[in-house]
Amino acid sequence: MRIAWTALSLLLLTAPAIAQDASSSALPSAFSGSAPSSSLEPASSNGAPAPAGLSDADLELAVRAAYAAALDFAAAHDNYFARDGVVEPLRAAVAQALASTYPSVVVPDAAVDGDAAKACLAMPGTALRVASNVFGDGLWLTAVTDTRLFSYTYDPHKSAEVVVQAATACSR
Repeated sequence: MRIAWTALSLLLLTAPAIAQDASSSALPSAFSGSAPSSSLEPASSNGAPAPAGLSDADLELAVRAAYAAALDFAAAHDNYFARDGVVEPLRAAVAQALASTYPSVVVPDAAVDGDAAKACLAMPGTALRVASNVFGDGLWLTAVTDTRLFSYTYDPHKSAEVVVQAATACSR
């Protein structure tokens, strides 16, 4: 199973498919030779995060980074994302991994999955919702703003594939 995680991790982290933001045809700076400005950068020199939500491409990059952190966490915990329904250590690992690179992304304390994970934020901003299945070997990561969402879902009891939901409108 560890080999499958490694292969899946490498495949997802090196795959060239990037969701395109409707307002831009350029690839995010992490995947191109140029360095266009990113909405992930703080709005001011004091490190305060920008109040607006992220672009579609930035949502995907944040979810990819969260997924990489979740894979690292599972690899260190016998290939489980959570044990006995306790998601907090996974959530904390994901939040810590995102803190320096994506400071404007909030990782809520409560695990949220299903339709609740697809609910829009009440105000501009970005949240990354983390949840695991009842067995602890499945994972839901959903980045959501006040208008858009992007998610990765992995449940080995349903499919060996990670289901990627490209950026779409979130539910009101």
